[in-house]
Amino acid sequence: MQKRTIIIVVLISVFVVISIFVATFYYNNLRGVSPVILPPPDNIADIIDNKDKIIEDEIDSEPVDFPLTLPDGFEISIFARDLPGARVMAQGPNGGMWVSQTKENKVTFLEVEDGKVVRQSNVFGDLNRPHGLVFDPSDPYLLYIAEEDKISRVRINSDGGLEKIVDLNSGGRHYTRTIAFGPDDRLYVSIGSACDVCIESNEQRGKIFSMNRDGSDFKEYARGLRNTVFFTWSYIDGRMFGTDMGRDLLGDGLPPDEINIIEEGQNYGWPICYGKNIHDTDFDKNIYIRNPCVEPFERESFIDLQAHVAPLGLAFVPEEGWPEEYWYNLLVAYHGSWNRSEPVGYKIARIKLDDKGNYIGEDDFISGWLTDDNKALGRPVDILAMPGGIMYVSDDKAGVIYKIIYTGKRSETVDLDFDDCILAGNSVMESYPQQCRMNGVTYVQDIGNELDKLDLIRINTPRPNQLVSRPIKITGEARGNWFFEADFPVYLYDDNGIELGMGIASAKGDWMTEEFVPFELILDFEKPTTKKGNLILQKDNPSGLAEFDDRLYIPVVFN
Repeated sequence: MQKRTIIIVVLISVFVVISIFVATFYYNNLRGVSPVILPPPDNIADIIDNKDKIIEDEIDSEPVDFPLTLPDGFEISIFARDLPGARVMAQGPNGGMWVSQTKENKVTFLEVEDGKVVRQSNVFGDLNRPHGLVFDPSDPYLLYIAEEDKISRVRINSDGGLEKIVDLNSGGRHYTRTIAFGPDDRLYVSIGSACDVCIESNEQRGKIFSMNRDGSDFKEYARGLRNTVFFTWSYIDGRMFGTDMGRDLLGDGLPPDEINIIEEGQNYGWPICYGKNIHDTDFDKNIYIRNPCVEPFERESFIDLQAHVAPLGLAFVPEEGWPEEYWYNLLVAYHGSWNRSEPVGYKIARIKLDDKGNYIGEDDFISGWLTDDNKALGRPVDILAMPGGIMYVSDDKAGVIYKIIYTGKRSETVDLDFDDCILAGNSVMESYPQQCRMNGVTYVQDIGNELDKLDLIRINTPRPNQLVSRPIKITGEARGNWFFEADFPVYLYDDNGIELGMGIASAKGDWMTEEFVPFELILDFEKPTTKKGNLILQKDNPSGLAEFDDRLYIPVVFN
């Protein structure tokens, strides 16, 4: 009896220890996984399709908060829907588009007329996780398809079937195979690692290869790339750029995801190095005479990205039809984290480069797929940025392809004094749907956000025309000179010009700088008598001189 009791106690103790370990592991690494595994809370395609039906005067109706934020002058629409698992896009010779649906094991053709999809057909089915798609630049009717275990090609204007040109290693963790033709007219393929972090036993894994268009002369191009799912070439200097995902289970902040400039014969560090030549001593316990992660042994990343944003598709912005400020820039799809306590990513970032390819900084280009309560409306994957200010983005969670167009439309502004601007309310919004200008200061009234203020102050929450409740959480970042003694005033008015509340936004860091400093304020306010209102962020101006005045206007909708 005593022996049995001891066994039971031991079993219970083991169970408790395992449970604590599992709970700790989940809390530290996986509690932010819900946006990946849970279905979208709303249908983003329906929201976008109906965005133009939102009635401007919402006093007698329920307001609709458009979730996605785009730069001023850009419009988004649904190009195609009902494409679960949509990944890589390739535009065909007659304007049609081909889309790989990796988890559906098929490739779909979208027939396009007058810029709209009129028919979609599942042309190739029963494939093995197809991902990469590319047309031969010297033979525009020859389509190449990369499956997990092979690359095939097919002539789309014939009745012929798929012709395999090369076998690829399959199995293991990373199964996507992406292909593209380079400036040297060779076909390139990326093959991710078979594990999270390990010494690979197969010579094809964690590398990029190149080959002739018939699959011959298959040879290694670069190695040490854990999972470079997408890559492209700069039209400025012909260099190859690729996104690479760092390993898991080093916490929220490590290792960084990467953008690499990939050169022939180079090693980019995985599995023992990451980022700016950082040695992964958590994995590699060997002792070295000199750091194994410095050149000439390894190449450091070009840009370190936030850990676990999961960068995928990337595209250089063409000059024709795009704003000059976007020329030479790189747009990157952040698919979104799973191995993180707080989710990040779920957006398209603008990587700002100059005409020499030097890194300048990063901004959000399209955000909002991740909701405030950490649910994902979608997950962007591939990007096609085309001349004429046109861009396509695939989304494998929402099962859609977005079409983004640069229209260049910016509404006129009207000069009013401050009180008139506040009192004008909806009438100003109807006549001048973007801006109300007062003494050279712009107050933005649409989802374009603070266009004229982006170099001074930026708002994260609330977004323009967002539905707000008491109290409002106001967050963002501003240049140090927007603050005085680490704060600045914020006012809330209703559409009748009545002040509902006032508070002080406080800097969340050292404000004695010319750089951007995060700020935050929880603002309570009186019950409004109108449906809409205006949030005013006032630059602190202890001098009292008018030339140093500045303020940002954000319209809100009261819940």
